[in-house]
Amino acid sequence: MLLVLCKSAAARVATCNALSVSPSPLTTMDILLRLMTGSIVAIFTFVRYMKIILFFYRKYTKVSPITNNVLKISASKVAEKIRNREIKSYDLVNAYIQRVKEVNPTINCVAEDRFEAALQDAKKVDLMLDDDNVDLDELRRTKPLLGLPITIKENLPVQGLSSTLCSKIRIGFKAEEDCDVVVKVKAAGAIPILVSTTPEFCMCMETYSKVFGISNNPYNTMRTTGGSSGGEGALLASGASLIGVGSDLAGSIRFPSAFNGIFGHKPTHGYIPTNGSLPESDNEEFNRYLAIGPMVRYPEDLRLMMNVLGENMGSLKLNEKVDLSKIRVFFMEDCKTNFGLVKVQREIKQAIRDSVRHLKDKCQAEISDKKFQNLGLSPEMCSAASSTLEYVSPLRAGTEKFWAVPQLLINAFSLSRFCEYTMVHDILDTVTKWTPKRKVKKYFKVIDELREEMAESLRDNGVFLYPVYPTTAQRHKEWMLGYASIYYAFIVNILGFPSTTVPIGCDRKGLPVAIQVIANMNQDRLCLAVAEELGEAFGGWIPPSN
Repeated sequence: MLLVLCKSAAARVATCNALSVSPSPLTTMDILLRLMTGSIVAIFTFVRYMKIILFFYRKYTKVSPITNNVLKISASKVAEKIRNREIKSYDLVNAYIQRVKEVNPTINCVAEDRFEAALQDAKKVDLMLDDDNVDLDELRRTKPLLGLPITIKENLPVQGLSSTLCSKIRIGFKAEEDCDVVVKVKAAGAIPILVSTTPEFCMCMETYSKVFGISNNPYNTMRTTGGSSGGEGALLASGASLIGVGSDLAGSIRFPSAFNGIFGHKPTHGYIPTNGSLPESDNEEFNRYLAIGPMVRYPEDLRLMMNVLGENMGSLKLNEKVDLSKIRVFFMEDCKTNFGLVKVQREIKQAIRDSVRHLKDKCQAEISDKKFQNLGLSPEMCSAASSTLEYVSPLRAGTEKFWAVPQLLINAFSLSRFCEYTMVHDILDTVTKWTPKRKVKKYFKVIDELREEMAESLRDNGVFLYPVYPTTAQRHKEWMLGYASIYYAFIVNILGFPSTTVPIGCDRKGLPVAIQVIANMNQDRLCLAVAEELGEAFGGWIPPSN
C-alpha cells in the first residue's frame, strides 16, 4: 500500500507543478496529509470487504411505500390547496404525522415530536380559513407556508423541544426560544411537527449518537443517511416530511441530500440568518462558512423556502425567470487528483456528463471546456481553513473537561459518554492547529486566487457542475472516509459560493446519485433554475420503495 501511495505522490508532484500556484504548493506536510487520508481510505476499504465477507447474507430493508397521495404533492402546490380550502391543514399535518410514525421505526430520525400541539395548530389554521372575510392574496404574500407541516434539524432550536445537540452531556436540555429561522417559518404559517436527529454536536458525516442511536438510509438501512442534517434527509426521502431546514458548515445539507436523493441548497452567505443555531462560535471563519438552508423533495419548493428564510432577498432576484439558453456550463467530474482521495464513482461522473448533455441539447446552453485546476488542492486548502476554525468541542462544553485520547481508549469498552468520532475530530482539530502559519497563509492565497478565477468565469450567467461527494451513501460506521472525502463540498463553503444538490437517478445498487450545481456569489437563482430543469429531466426525488 505504501508503494502505491508513493507512486501516487510522484504523480501528485507533477500535478502540483502544473497548477498555477506560487510558490510550489507541495510540502512535506502536504504529502503526509495525503498519505494519512490515503491510509484511511485503504484501511476502510479493507474493513468494508471484510464486512461483506462476514455479513454477506445480512439483509437490509427499505421504508414502506407511500400510499397516501397527499404526501406526494409539493409544498408550493399543497399550500395553494390549503388556502383554497381544497385540503384541510389538519388532514395534511395528520397525514405526515402518521407517515412519521410508520417509517421512524425503520429510519430512527426523530429527536422529539410535537404531534398533538401541531394538530391543534392545524385546527386553528382551518378555523381561520373558514372565515369568508380572509384575504387569500394577503395570506399568499405574508404566510406562504400557512398550514404546512415542517421538520427542523435539532441544532436549530424550536421552543420547548429537544436541544441536546444529540450529546449525553446535554440530555434534558429544551430550547427556551426559537432560533431566527424557526421564527421565520412560523411567521410564514408553517407548523413544526418535530426536530430531527444529528450527530453529536453536528460533528460527523454519519448521523448517530449515544442519545438517539443510529439513523438509517431509507433506500437501504445498512447505509448511512449522511450528516449532519441526516435526520432531515431521511425523513424527506421517506415522504415523512414535506419541507425541512438544515445547516451546512462543510457539506451538512448537501451530503444528506445527495445520499437520500432529495434537493438541498446551501445559500450565499449573509442572506439567511444563523443566529441561535448550535453549536455557537465567535470565530469569524466559522460563521462565514456556516449556512442554513432548505431541504426539499421538489425543486420548486427551494425558491419558496429561500424567500421565507432569507432577508433582503430582492438582490438575489429569485423570482425572476432564468433563460437557460443564456447560461454557461462549466463542469468537472472530479478534482483532477486522486492521491490520497476516494475516487469518484462512475455513476456520479456519468450523472455530470448526462446533465451537461441535457443542458446543451435541450436548453441550448453554452458548454465551457475550462477546468478549475486549483481544485486539485482542495484537501490542502480545506486543511488550512480548518486550522483557523474555533468552536466548542463537546469534550470541553460542560463543567468537566475531557481529553480526547483517554476517552477514545475507554470508548473501546463502551465507557465513554462521547461518540468515537467526537474524539477523533478533536484530535484532528488539535493537529490542524499545528499547521505552520506560512502554510496557512499560502493556501489562503490559493483560496483567494481560486475564488477570483471562478467568479470571473461564472459571472452572472455561469454554473459549475461538480460532485457533492465521491460515492453514493456509505455503509454504516464508515464515517472516517468522510474526513478523506469532504473536500468536494467543504471547498464551496470556504469559497462562499451557493450550491444546490440535485438527485440524478440511482446507481446499480438502488442508491441515489447526485451532483451539486454551483454558481457565483449572489447567483442562487441560477442554482435553483438548473436544479428545477435537471429535476424535471431526470425524475428528481424517487421514492425509496419504487
